[in-house]
Amino acid sequence: IATGLVLVWRGGLMLRDSWYYFDPVPTPFGEWPLQALAAAAQLTLAVALTVGFKPALSALLLLATHPAFSIWTGTYNLGPMLLTPTLGAFAVLETGRLTAVGARRPALSPAHYRAVYAIVFVAYAGWNFQALLYHVGDAYWLQGQTASVLFTSSYLSEFYGAFRAWERSAPDAYAALSIAVIVLQSLFQLGMLPLMATDRGARFVRGWGWIFILGSLADLQLSILPVVEAIMWTLVFVPPHWFIWRARTRPGPSVAPSRGSAIAAGLFCGAYGVLLLAYFGNGVARFALKRELPEWISDSALVHSGLVAPNVFNREDLTMGDRWPVLERADGSEPGPVPFDGPDGERLAYHRSDLLYFANSLPWRRGMIAVTDLASYHRPGGRGYEYARRLASYDFRRHGSTGHGVYRCRLFRNRASQVALGNDPIRYRPELVYEFTLQVGAPPT
Repeated sequence: IATGLVLVWRGGLMLRDSWYYFDPVPTPFGEWPLQALAAAAQLTLAVALTVGFKPALSALLLLATHPAFSIWTGTYNLGPMLLTPTLGAFAVLETGRLTAVGARRPALSPAHYRAVYAIVFVAYAGWNFQALLYHVGDAYWLQGQTASVLFTSSYLSEFYGAFRAWERSAPDAYAALSIAVIVLQSLFQLGMLPLMATDRGARFVRGWGWIFILGSLADLQLSILPVVEAIMWTLVFVPPHWFIWRARTRPGPSVAPSRGSAIAAGLFCGAYGVLLLAYFGNGVARFALKRELPEWISDSALVHSGLVAPNVFNREDLTMGDRWPVLERADGSEPGPVPFDGPDGERLAYHRSDLLYFANSLPWRRGMIAVTDLASYHRPGGRGYEYARRLASYDFRRHGSTGHGVYRCRLFRNRASQVALGNDPIRYRPELVYEFTLQVGAPPT
């Protein structure tokens, strides 16, 4: 149910925003954005999973289609990636007692549950291990500065203002916090699998996992990822008796699970076991030999299975808060700021949608990192201009405007990621770099 609700949230926003963001195409029923129709199908499956309408089949269909839908719309991120093996677990295990339509399947044996949970856990361990392989080549991570920049980034941290105040008032303590987080996270990512072999190691993995997940949920702006991690961690580690349905009547006779259910669980574990071997092997080969497996494995089978090496919290991510656009409606009945990026570069309401975040905001900001001439990048025909045009068109359509509209885009920068500046006021001070206007909608007559 929790997984279904997450997908209902994501699918509902994707349906609404695809309608305004993508251009419509002719269909037998009129002009519709194809992405909106696909989002409607994803939302339907998410609702079915939530209410228990053939939940195993709904989970299986989401497992098969949601990665491809996310890739197509430019919104495939760590949340849907981690959801993929989790949906596979729901598809082959008992899908709960709150089933609206469909036979309630008898539970498999505890051994089957342990095997499926082990697959989900090893997939998450592989994620973390391969993230660490990227971290060891990043200067911020090696110098213990990743957390300090991450928490003060207006783009990634919800409470960046409080962390900036802490950094000003107690810089040594704040730097020590960053180093401690990096050390503990590195130990967690490197040793998730071997640490589970001892009681103390397993307690550390469980405990630090909860600290990392709940901390991310409270402060870091990572879309649905922390919620998906919390669901996965609960699935694997929370005692099952917490979820026993206490019936008022005496239970009926126990029914043995079908042979098909056991075979499905075995197929899931076998298929993901092979994929995980390829996943770990590909990560090690990339790190040690600078080579990868063939594309049909690394860029197809692994990607659509949710097994992608997460290159995150690196220099590229940490410097995304250094340059940002502020868009304003310059005419029409509702002139004023577009709720996309604020004056400090903070995220506003439009970022709740994965479509506006991952298909527009994130590549726009990443694209500006290495650009020396922001003016050329944002002239008609440039990539920056196209992101601005897409965003302005989305806002124009969402407000039900007709005719044409004029928008003003201002580009700002600061030096938030430059830790060497310390408490220098210039570090976080917004500086206007460039501004331009653009028209969307029908051309003026």
